[in-house]
Amino acid sequence: MDGSDAPHPWQLQVHIPEPVLPEELRSGRLLIRQALGGTRIIPLRSIQSVGIRVAVSPQLLPYKIEGIEVEESDWMNRISVVPALSSQANVFHTGLNGGRRLNDKEPITWGKSYVLLWDEANPIKTPVFLHSQELNLQDSWIGQIVYLPKTYDSVVAKWVLSVLGRPIIPQQRTLILMSPVPLNELADGTLVVPTDQEVIIGTMGGQPKSTLTLLFTGEGITRKIQLVKADDMPCVFRFGHLNDGMMHLWIENEPDCALHLLARTSELCHPSFPKVSLVTSGSENEIFLHADGSVKKLQNVRDSGGYLTQVNLPPRVSMKVVSSEFDEPLELTGGSDDEAYERTLAFINEVMHKKEIPITFDAGAFGNLTLEGSTPKSVGQVRMSAEWRRKVSWVLGLSETGWNRHYSVIHRLIRAADHTFMERLDIRLLRMLSQKSSPPELDGHVINLLAECRRLVYERVERGRTMP
Repeated sequence: MDGSDAPHPWQLQVHIPEPVLPEELRSGRLLIRQALGGTRIIPLRSIQSVGIRVAVSPQLLPYKIEGIEVEESDWMNRISVVPALSSQANVFHTGLNGGRRLNDKEPITWGKSYVLLWDEANPIKTPVFLHSQELNLQDSWIGQIVYLPKTYDSVVAKWVLSVLGRPIIPQQRTLILMSPVPLNELADGTLVVPTDQEVIIGTMGGQPKSTLTLLFTGEGITRKIQLVKADDMPCVFRFGHLNDGMMHLWIENEPDCALHLLARTSELCHPSFPKVSLVTSGSENEIFLHADGSVKKLQNVRDSGGYLTQVNLPPRVSMKVVSSEFDEPLELTGGSDDEAYERTLAFINEVMHKKEIPITFDAGAFGNLTLEGSTPKSVGQVRMSAEWRRKVSWVLGLSETGWNRHYSVIHRLIRAADHTFMERLDIRLLRMLSQKSSPPELDGHVINLLAECRRLVYERVERGRTMP
């Protein structure tokens, strides 16, 4: 979903976690009869460490996941039945990639946004004073995104309790890294920051306090900073440039409000991340899905009559290949048997030779690219860089729900140029960025990100005007 004024398209999904089974027991499959578009069969070996999401039709009956040649286990018992939707309001978290359904009676939080989904036969009326946006009607199911105010409102609290049947709680105070954008995040949540940029720490949420005390340790010494401020003012701590090493920060008497930083020089900070690549017969040789310019390189191979000789996938990482030539997406998994691999590669190359047919290679977080097929000469879409997307996602994580008029104006200027030249993910990130209320300390980041996007879009428009 995005921030446009029109009703939002949406999709209900069931999340299946990675099988907790030995490798030799992962030869089975899962059958989901209520999948959107018809029954879907999923090989266990194709489920990555982050799990897999399957789109399903909304209904008032439980969703059943059947195992084919899958031995009984605690994992299978846990996922075999997914609770049905309620005929009353179903409440979901919101985020860039959607969010989980809240349990019954689970409280919601001031200042956050939620998706309400209900059966059309039991409509829910949201108060006119509560900002909301509609969802598209789908199989008699409809809903809204609602944006709760940041501070306590007795009327809103009464409506939430009576209609949604759950209380509202204040946001817990959290420490956030406001600047710079981290270079990496370790498995334990530690953020890696460069030593050549100023570090700014802020707080979000929590009960207002006139005095906050921040404790931090570094180089074996614990220090304390006390900040006196007005209750309604943001709390910001500036640390300048950090030396190499770990720093642990927390708010006094609030041990859960903590942050861990690892300062490193830039050349030491590049994360080691598994890469997915396509090896071709053309001059490009190896093309990485996550790299900038990968679409153009693969298109050059296709235009020159080249083909794929190999797909490099880390163990248990899956890639889907989608095309209108296939009845259903083809799946390749790192470590799969040679016969299935060669057969799938042959199908892919058949489509590669049909230059008018679009084809998509999707490895999820490991990268994706789409060849649109032969079209009249054009100057192509604007595709924002992976670094731009990473920085936008970080800023959105530090932003609160709200409507920022200044950024929305910039967004309208970009949209007026022609946002259809942009990829869908970039459009969604841009809309969310332009309609979120960010801390003032992030203004520089936000303006730079929007300016970069605007520059690329207008360059695209000017090139289009000069085409013969």
